[in-house]
Amino acid sequence: MDGDWARALAIGAYMLRATQPGVGGPIQSGLMETHRRVVTEGQGYCGDFVEVFTAIALASGLEVRTWAFSFDGFGGHGHTFNEVWDRALNAWRMIDVFNNYYFVDTQGEPLSAADFHQCLVRGETYDFIPVLPTARPGFAIEAKAREYYNRGADQWYQWWGNNVFSYDRSPLVRLAGMGPRFLSQLAAIVSGVHPRMHILRTPKNSEWVSGMVQVRRRVIGAAIAAGLGTSLLIAAGCLWFQGASMNLTKAL
Repeated sequence: MDGDWARALAIGAYMLRATQPGVGGPIQSGLMETHRRVVTEGQGYCGDFVEVFTAIALASGLEVRTWAFSFDGFGGHGHTFNEVWDRALNAWRMIDVFNNYYFVDTQGEPLSAADFHQCLVRGETYDFIPVLPTARPGFAIEAKAREYYNRGADQWYQWWGNNVFSYDRSPLVRLAGMGPRFLSQLAAIVSGVHPRMHILRTPKNSEWVSGMVQVRRRVIGAAIAAGLGTSLLIAAGCLWFQGASMNLTKAL
């Protein structure tokens, strides 16, 4: 097997070569240190794995993007993963390196993120395939994995932006990175290098989306009323949903 998808699987296998990947908390460091700790020590959260995979994929000439879902009404608790464009098949392919999975249909064809999402919402059949068979799976019990992905089915969103190198090189992000993680995220929003959040709309998530829009309006209104309508204050108020300008995408 060769081509874009084979390269994506090879990158995933390279990242999973540590004896016990996916242990410990978030790394909260620059790209090079995050790469070292993911690959050699197996540390990091899903976001760290996505960041490293994105960087390596871009450096190797792949087109890659990031999806995520939450469990708390888009409040920040959830999971994130990648999708790679396969030029030979003219299709996207989903890969969840942190959990050591990609997903296939009943014919054994790798699924895109959109296809996998439809399997979840429609109850269609899919199977788990390990990215690296010798590495640990994300869940020891497959039923637990299915419950995990099903639980976030109505809270999917996509990050519109994948240039992890610009993010990592931003002077403001580097300076803020010496403190808590939320400061570097805030700095990224203020400096314009943080990707924006595009929600995949479903009939069941309208209430959550409306609540996010209302919070954003209240924050902007309060900033204007106080005479402090700076992008910094707006970004701080909107930080919890990771985007000062939220766009909504209809369900595919």
